[in-house]
Amino acid sequence: MSAQESCGARLRRMREASGLSQTALAKLVGISRPLLSGIESGRRRISRDVLSALFWEGYDLGIDLGYKPSDVIPIGRGTL
Repeated sequence: MSAQESCGARLRRMREASGLSQTALAKLVGISRPLLSGIESGRRRISRDVLSALFWEGYDLGIDLGYKPSDVIPIGRGTL
C-alpha cells in the first residue's frame, strides 16, 4: 500500500469515527465530495491546500505524507 493509499484509508477511518459523511467533511474543507472520495480511496493525490484545510478541521495527516507542520500550516493562520 502506498503512502497515498494509507493516508486516504486513515482519513476515511478518522472521518467515520467523527461521524461525518463524505459530503459534510468535503463541505467543511471546501472540496467536492468526489475529490474526497478519490483521496480516501487512494485514486487522487492530496494537495497541500487540502491537507492544510483538513489539519484545521482536526485531521492531521501531514506526517503520513512526510510533511512537517510548517509545510502544512500557512504562515499567520495559527501555531502548534
